[in-house]
Formats: sequence, C-alpha cells, structure tokens
Amino acid sequence: MISNPIDEWIDIFIKRDQSLFLSTENNSWTYKELAEEIKTCKIQIENKSQSICMIQGDYSLNSVAWMITGLCFNWRMVPVVSSNKSIIEQRKKISKAIYSVSPSNNWKITQENDSTNSNKDIFKDSGVVLFSSGTTGEPKAMCKDLGHILLDPIEPKSKPVCMGLLLLFDHIGGLNTLLSGIKKSSHLVAPLQRNPSVMASLVEAHNVRVLPCSPTFLNMMHLDQVFDKYDFKSLRLITYGTERMPEELLKRLSLKLPRVKFLQTFGTSEIGIVQTKSLSSSSTFLTIDDPNVEWKIENKELWVKSKNQISGYINTNEKAIDSGWFKTGDLVETKDDTYFKIVGRKNEVINVGGEKVLPAEIEDFVMAIEGVDDCTAFSVANGMTGQAVGIKVIVNQKVNTRDLKKIIRKLSRQKLEGFKVPVKIIFDTEMQHTERFKKER
Repeated sequence: MISNPIDEWIDIFIKRDQSLFLSTENNSWTYKELAEEIKTCKIQIENKSQSICMIQGDYSLNSVAWMITGLCFNWRMVPVVSSNKSIIEQRKKISKAIYSVSPSNNWKITQENDSTNSNKDIFKDSGVVLFSSGTTGEPKAMCKDLGHILLDPIEPKSKPVCMGLLLLFDHIGGLNTLLSGIKKSSHLVAPLQRNPSVMASLVEAHNVRVLPCSPTFLNMMHLDQVFDKYDFKSLRLITYGTERMPEELLKRLSLKLPRVKFLQTFGTSEIGIVQTKSLSSSSTFLTIDDPNVEWKIENKELWVKSKNQISGYINTNEKAIDSGWFKTGDLVETKDDTYFKIVGRKNEVINVGGEKVLPAEIEDFVMAIEGVDDCTAFSVANGMTGQAVGIKVIVNQKVNTRDLKKIIRKLSRQKLEGFKVPVKIIFDTEMQHTERFKKER
C-alpha cells in the first residue's frame, strides 16, 4: 500500500452520515457509526509497529472497523468466524498472530505473543490471512492482498445498492463483497444465523437488490419454499459461485424468480475474485472477462494467472503457483473457445474400471427425475472395478422412496452407460453441507 488512506475514509463515512452501512437480524449501523469506531481502532493501532492481528467474530460494526483499520495500516489481519477454541488456537499458531481483538475483550487490542520472536520477513506481505482445506488435515494458509480495494477513497457517483452478505467474514467471497460494497457506499445485509428463512426475511425487510450466494444455499432456500413465503420483489441479481451450479437447479430457480438475473462468479483464495460474464442468465457457461487475468484449459482443467494471486502458502511448501499459473482443480467443458462451464472437481472423478465418471453428469440426470430435490454422486468400493457410482438423493418426506428407487434404477439403465449406473442409492430428507454452504460429499 502506497499511503495510509484511513483519514480520507473516515471523512467519507462521516459525510454518508445516517446512511445504513450494515444490518444483521439483531442490529443496524450507519456509516457515521463506522467512522467513529474506526477512530477508536486507529488510536489503538497507530503507535504500534506493523504486525499481525486476529479478528475473532462474524460481521459487526467492530469487526469491520478493525479490518479496515488494519488493512489501511498495512497489517496482516486474520479473521476467524469459528467459536471453536481448537480452531482459533490452530489459526493463531499458523498465522503467527501477535495481537487479537474479539467481543470477549471488548474489542480492545490484546497482545497474544511476543513480537520479538517473530520472523520479520513475515511482514513483507500485508493483507488478509485466509485458510483453505489441506491434504494433511491442517488447513493451507495464505496472505491475500485486499487492501488495494481501499486505496482509492472516492465517494461513488452511482446510487448505492443494498446487497446481501451471506458468505462468511473469513471467506474470500464474503470479504470481497464487504470491501467492494463499502467502497460503493452499499447497505450490506448479513445474517448471523445463516438459514434460508432468516436470509429471506432480511431480503424482504431491507429490500435487498443483489444477493451473492452458493448453489447449495439457493437450493436450501428453494426447498424451504422461502421464495413463496417472503417478498423478493426488490431482488434483481443473484450471483452464485464457490461450487458447480446443477443445471436442473438453475432451471427451478429461474422459474421461481423470473425477474432476477443470475450471474455466475469465479474465484479462489489463491487468485481472488475475478470478473466474469455468463453466456446468459439461464446458462451455466461463463467466461473470465478480466483485464488482470489470463486463463487456459489444460487436459480439461482450468488454469488461471492473475496479477492479484498469492506468491505461496504460509505453512506448507506445497506450490500454489506453477510457472505463473494456478491450477484450479476445476474440470470444464468449453463452448466456442470463449465460454466454459465447470463440470466437476479433478479429485472427485469416479474411476470405474478405468472409465472416468463425473459426479455432475449423474447428479444432473437424477435431479431431473420427478420427486428428487437434490442428488450427490460419490464413489463406492467395488471388488470388480475398484470403484462404482453411489448416490445420495434428497427427497420430500412425502415421497415414497421405494417406488422412487425403482424409477431411478430403471431410468439409469435405460439412459446411462452401464458403468455410470448407480449401484448404491441412499435417501435422506435433509441436505448436508459444509460451513461454507457447499455440497458435502
């Protein structure tokens, strides 16, 4: 960061006065209140050397004020939403956090470790420390520069838009929406209880116009029938990402919300959120339309090169970038050499006696069968072929699963190649998802 823009931001926020900055189901705060809280954070941090600070908690006036202040002072900030003590301690250790702020210490900065024992080289990269799943059980940590979003404190000329803020405070998508929204003077609406009814009630109460979401959470909203129970007339745009969107689900959502445009987004913690363009609102094909990003397809896998990508991981020697390219692990299908759609993850392909099966193909096929609310395909052990296809089917409690199983088996044998036919079918009435609202396999 070239200079500290914090005083300029404080002045801008004061001028916005009583304009709402953030609302949850419990509280609402104005931009003027945000300015005052940043002043308090600034007093605590301005005489300290550049350091690393953990922010414990979800979206609130205090947590956001600390994030903005830390980034403006070129610190490393480590947001942690989880209240699990072991997770907090693990992330504190991995990130080498020296200070922490949390509701438990009344948001006063508290020293956790001796800064004299820290490696000075760790401060060369400022930004936000994010965590993604690792192969050894310990999450991979990386420092992502998001402070550049705050470099240019200019009041926007366009009319502010009310935006939903569903993705977590320690997630690249959530933070990108937060900081970009603040820069645009948006009113941000964040449910602390992330369930369909709470999110829907907030959309209705605050006239949310833009809703970033995951396909899994959108399906949860659809299955809970919140689109019928609450007023969504203000909603104009749903952006979705973090996982593959099932074709059948997009059809169902488009029918329920005919006035809403659907835009697929793309990004990872390693490369950030990139600008995209969907082929159409009803299509899962997209292209990366970003001057700071290059992309290509190698062996059906999407590779991306971004000016904003990380240099490496903090806690592992695993290479994040190979010859300038980040291998996303996403398998794609192309259209006209311009658009692509994500058809699955490289590490989720099912190998049936040497034949490769994409879970997406099976899931889309089964979801199109009447009575099926959702489907997850996975590999099961098989003595003859090594692996075989299994599926977990989500249905309404009123559905006769015995009859549905017969229908699924019959249609699968008629329409699918033999090695793709599910050998195991499990039924459930509730969707299982990760804390990031991705489908759990």
